[in-house]
Amino acid sequence: MKYLLNLLAALAVGSVTVGAAEVAYPKEGPAFSITFPEGEIVTGKTGNLVWFAKDGYRLVVRPSTATSKAEMKTAAVDALKWHVNDSKMQELKTGEPLEKDGMIFLSGDCKYISTDPAEKPTPYAGNAVIFEAGGKFFQLTNLAPPATAEAHKPDFQTIVKSIMPNGGDAKKETAGKPDKPAKATKKEKAKDDDKDEEDDDTVSIGAAVKKGSE
Repeated sequence: MKYLLNLLAALAVGSVTVGAAEVAYPKEGPAFSITFPEGEIVTGKTGNLVWFAKDGYRLVVRPSTATSKAEMKTAAVDALKWHVNDSKMQELKTGEPLEKDGMIFLSGDCKYISTDPAEKPTPYAGNAVIFEAGGKFFQLTNLAPPATAEAHKPDFQTIVKSIMPNGGDAKKETAGKPDKPAKATKKEKAKDDDKDEEDDDTVSIGAAVKKGSE
């Protein structure tokens, strides 16, 4: 708990959003969108985007040190080192960076060592993801006790899958215009006119409800 409070106190907060939300990042000239589940989304003045779950588990999104695809694996190590140092952790040990779906994934372990000699070191598990969007490179990192990290594994996977570079979402309305409806035949038009007369009361009620709910 003390560790979490220290993190919150150290974070230069720009804005806070409570609840699940889709966020465009960076704020100036967004390169992609990312969707977070229920929790708190903090936009720091330094440009970091942080998602906190209710139990304190957090993910941090920020620009990567990579400037090309060839540097993504090295950048993954840099990303995890940054998060470990930023969180006052020690003794980082990482695995091998792995590539999947154009992203680089890296996992590692470290420890939180208190200044109180009576307090035992606390093990933490970390992950880093490096990805490209809009011609730029970004990183997503997290650190948590192993049990907490395992419990939030579905959240982590869902958030990573939600990353959508600008212009890449075919589901958005701007991706294409709907087809024009086919013209009705005279017989169909006459049938529709008769139905409209029968439905006049219903249409009036529906319009009133819609207006009242605005």
